[in-house]
Amino acid sequence: MNKKILSGILSAGIFFLAASSAFALPRLSFDEYVSLSKSKTTTPEIQNKIDTILNTPVVDNSFGSEDVLPHTMKVINWNLEGGAQLHQISALFLNGDKVISLADEKILKDREKKIALQTQIKSLQRPDIIFLTDVDWGRPESGYKNVAYELAHALGYNYAFGVDFIGTDPYTLGVQPDYEGKYNKEINKSQYRGLSGHAILSKYPLSNVRIIRLPDAYNWYDDEKEYAKDMASMKEKNLPVKPEPTDVKIGGRIALLADVTLPGDVKTTLIAIETEDRTKPKNRAIQVQYFLSRIKDISNPVVIGANLNTNNQDTSPNDPKRFFRKNFDGQNMIKNISAKFVQNGSIISSATGIFNSSRVKNDPTSPSVPIFANNKEKATFDLFQDFRFDDKEIFEFKRERTIGDNASYDNYLGTTNERGLKGFVPTYSKKALIGYDEYKLDWFFVKPDEVLYPYNPKTLDMFSTAFAKQISSHNPMTIELHIKEK
Repeated sequence: MNKKILSGILSAGIFFLAASSAFALPRLSFDEYVSLSKSKTTTPEIQNKIDTILNTPVVDNSFGSEDVLPHTMKVINWNLEGGAQLHQISALFLNGDKVISLADEKILKDREKKIALQTQIKSLQRPDIIFLTDVDWGRPESGYKNVAYELAHALGYNYAFGVDFIGTDPYTLGVQPDYEGKYNKEINKSQYRGLSGHAILSKYPLSNVRIIRLPDAYNWYDDEKEYAKDMASMKEKNLPVKPEPTDVKIGGRIALLADVTLPGDVKTTLIAIETEDRTKPKNRAIQVQYFLSRIKDISNPVVIGANLNTNNQDTSPNDPKRFFRKNFDGQNMIKNISAKFVQNGSIISSATGIFNSSRVKNDPTSPSVPIFANNKEKATFDLFQDFRFDDKEIFEFKRERTIGDNASYDNYLGTTNERGLKGFVPTYSKKALIGYDEYKLDWFFVKPDEVLYPYNPKTLDMFSTAFAKQISSHNPMTIELHIKEK
């Protein structure tokens, strides 16, 4: 097993520390951030602050229970990529009519597209539960806002928040120049907290809130510093490199868990989780395996909003050393070289690459075809499908049942994730040379019972590209939970 992953497993854990009120987490001083940007070895006092920040969930139940007891509940899952467009996000949930004017001009001039976007905005409004991954607190990219807190209070929802990372990047903090020798002079020292994490917003009170820290699959402190050092050295030698910005930070990927009692006295566990993107798919699978081992004893329904980063690749920034490690590591070297030779040296190489890339982007759950279409993400979904809770219950992957507007859900994960013509409707879009590259990175998983079960999954696939100011590269997803009367 990878030594970094093993080390992460030994240090990972589940934490039930006393939940804090919205602003009760300890605060590092700016000088302490600067000190940590130079070395993560620090004083016991600062380390105690770090441990508390990373392992203590924030909870605010000041809004109490919702009076209306519906039989159908709407759940949202959305990676906000920080949440810089907070006011736009709040308006989307509250009053989408005000937001349509902010759409891209091409959308507004196309009647059909405008109507389609209005329909998707309507699907987002007034949910019962919201899973948010990658939300900021005190980071410059999002205007130093406490995104989860401000969004929850704007909507009038209870919320929980767990920190995955504490930002200690020397360039961001203004203490080290970038690759062009320029310093960041815009840092607001008094407002900086540098926190990011996950949030769960709910109309209903949240209890038993806890954090599971996943095994480290990428060291965001040491590996980012190593990359910066290598790039600086190559720049000094006038080598033709285009370095990527670093993001040096302390922490790692987490799952945030909270229990909620839904209408009809249905106890349910809600989980927001993100696995590592800057690592190989096999290491994401290890993180999922560890996570599942820690929730095995949950005996009630479970609803998971996840960003699993299932793109079939390692997105860590490249340099010659990393490229070699990613593609030709250890005992897989001969196999990888052979596979690349077969693909790159054959007439069908381009077609195979395009076929495999498109196939996995659309459906990272699809089985591998040796050499021609190797899907390394499949192992993660096999873990979810084969998993058994201690009560012998499972995550729902297939169901044949007529509910609402949908005749049946006999497709793989069709009850919780919207299927497309090929695979799934994509949840992530990024600009490419021509158009957009699209991936299915975000997921719902549900452990149902005879009282609660999911249906009517939707991916609001216009959101990542429809607005003049992009809210997020990720599209929000929705499902409905049907709750039977006991």
